[in-house]
Amino acid sequence: MKEVVERMDILSRKRYPRERLIRLVRKEDVFVLDPANALPGRGYYLLRERVSIERLKKKNVLLRYSKKTDYPKLFEELEGLIG
Repeated sequence: MKEVVERMDILSRKRYPRERLIRLVRKEDVFVLDPANALPGRGYYLLRERVSIERLKKKNVLLRYSKKTDYPKLFEELEGLIG
């Protein structure tokens, strides 16, 4: 039996299987999307739901992890992944 890899969602602080999450990586104090889960660096995981993306924007949670607060391109890419 294959082991299910779980990661913690940065908003809810709950653990989910990695397939249900989107990985963000901080590179030089800027977040980038890592859909292949292959970029080096510290990964931050977000539940793959539209509500999570809206909450991330509204509460400005990325400010806790980075100095930059405006991520229009990142939010566009996130919404593109959700559909």
